[in-house]
Amino acid sequence: MNKTNNKKDELNDIKSNTDSLYSKINIGIMICSSIFLVLGVYFNKGGFLGIALGKLLKGLFGIGGYIIPIIIISFTTVLFFKYFKNSSIFKLNNFQLIYLLFL
Repeated sequence: MNKTNNKKDELNDIKSNTDSLYSKINIGIMICSSIFLVLGVYFNKGGFLGIALGKLLKGLFGIGGYIIPIIIISFTTVLFFKYFKNSSIFKLNNFQLIYLLFL
Protein backbone atom coordinates (compact mmCIF):
# COMPACT_ATOMS: atom_id res chain seq x y z
CA MET A 1 0.00 0.00 0.00
CA ASN A 2 2.79 2.39 0.91
CA LYS A 3 4.69 1.66 -2.31
CA THR A 4 1.73 2.53 -4.50
CA ASN A 5 1.25 5.84 -2.69
CA ASN A 6 4.93 6.68 -3.18
CA LYS A 7 4.71 5.88 -6.90
CA LYS A 8 1.60 8.01 -7.27
CA ASP A 9 3.28 10.87 -5.45
CA GLU A 10 6.34 10.57 -7.69
CA LEU A 11 4.17 10.58 -10.82
CA ASN A 12 2.27 13.63 -9.59
CA ASP A 13 5.55 15.44 -8.86
CA ILE A 14 6.88 14.63 -12.33
CA LYS A 15 3.65 15.80 -13.94
CA SER A 16 3.62 19.07 -12.00
CA ASN A 17 7.29 19.70 -12.86
CA THR A 18 6.69 19.14 -16.59
CA ASP A 19 3.58 21.34 -16.52
CA SER A 20 5.61 24.07 -14.83
CA LEU A 21 8.39 23.71 -17.40
CA TYR A 22 5.93 23.93 -20.30
CA SER A 23 4.37 27.02 -18.75
CA LYS A 24 7.77 28.69 -18.42
CA ILE A 25 8.65 27.84 -22.01
CA ASN A 26 5.34 29.28 -23.21
CA ILE A 27 5.96 32.47 -21.25
CA GLY A 28 9.39 32.81 -22.87
CA ILE A 29 7.92 32.31 -26.33
CA MET A 30 5.21 34.89 -25.65
CA ILE A 31 7.75 37.44 -24.43
CA CYS A 32 9.94 36.94 -27.52
CA SER A 33 6.98 37.16 -29.88
CA SER A 34 5.67 40.31 -28.20
CA ILE A 35 9.09 41.96 -28.51
CA PHE A 36 9.09 40.93 -32.17
CA LEU A 37 5.63 42.47 -32.60
CA VAL A 38 6.78 45.71 -30.98
CA LEU A 39 9.70 45.86 -33.40
CA GLY A 40 7.39 45.27 -36.34
CA VAL A 41 4.57 47.59 -35.31
CA TYR A 42 6.36 50.56 -33.79
CA PHE A 43 9.73 50.63 -35.55
CA ASN A 44 9.10 48.76 -38.85
CA LYS A 45 12.03 46.50 -38.01
CA GLY A 46 12.31 42.76 -37.58
CA GLY A 47 12.93 41.82 -41.17
CA PHE A 48 10.31 40.81 -43.68
CA LEU A 49 8.18 38.93 -41.17
CA GLY A 50 8.23 41.73 -38.60
CA ILE A 51 7.19 44.32 -41.15
CA ALA A 52 4.49 42.01 -42.53
CA LEU A 53 3.09 41.32 -39.04
CA GLY A 54 3.15 45.04 -38.25
CA LYS A 55 1.23 45.86 -41.42
CA LEU A 56 -1.19 43.01 -40.75
CA LEU A 57 -1.96 44.20 -37.22
CA LYS A 58 -2.33 47.80 -38.33
CA GLY A 59 -4.53 46.77 -41.26
CA LEU A 60 -6.80 44.48 -39.27
CA PHE A 61 -7.13 46.43 -36.04
CA GLY A 62 -6.12 49.98 -36.89
CA ILE A 63 -5.11 51.77 -33.69
CA GLY A 64 -5.78 48.53 -31.82
CA GLY A 65 -2.79 47.09 -33.68
CA TYR A 66 -0.59 49.42 -31.66
CA ILE A 67 -2.22 48.33 -28.40
CA ILE A 68 -2.08 44.54 -28.92
CA PRO A 69 1.71 44.17 -28.36
CA ILE A 70 1.45 46.24 -25.16
CA ILE A 71 -1.39 44.01 -23.91
CA ILE A 72 0.63 40.88 -24.67
CA ILE A 73 3.69 42.29 -22.88
CA SER A 74 1.67 43.21 -19.79
CA PHE A 75 -0.05 39.80 -19.75
CA THR A 76 3.25 37.93 -20.02
CA THR A 77 4.76 40.16 -17.31
CA VAL A 78 1.99 39.11 -14.93
CA LEU A 79 2.52 35.45 -15.84
CA PHE A 80 6.27 35.86 -15.47
CA PHE A 81 5.89 37.16 -11.90
CA LYS A 82 3.36 34.44 -11.12
CA TYR A 83 5.69 31.58 -12.06
CA PHE A 84 8.99 33.08 -10.90
CA LYS A 85 7.97 34.84 -7.70
CA ASN A 86 9.69 32.27 -5.44
CA SER A 87 12.96 32.34 -7.36
CA SER A 88 16.02 33.63 -5.51
CA ILE A 89 16.87 35.92 -8.43
CA PHE A 90 13.65 37.88 -8.06
CA LYS A 91 13.71 38.96 -4.43
CA LEU A 92 13.07 42.57 -5.45
CA ASN A 93 9.69 44.16 -5.12
CA ASN A 94 7.44 43.61 -8.16
CA PHE A 95 7.18 47.35 -8.79
CA GLN A 96 10.96 47.63 -8.88
CA LEU A 97 11.14 44.83 -11.44
CA ILE A 98 8.47 46.43 -13.61
CA TYR A 99 10.40 49.70 -13.45
CA LEU A 100 13.60 47.94 -14.49
CA LEU A 101 11.75 46.12 -17.25
CA PHE A 102 10.62 49.36 -18.86
CA LEU A 103 14.02 51.09 -18.70
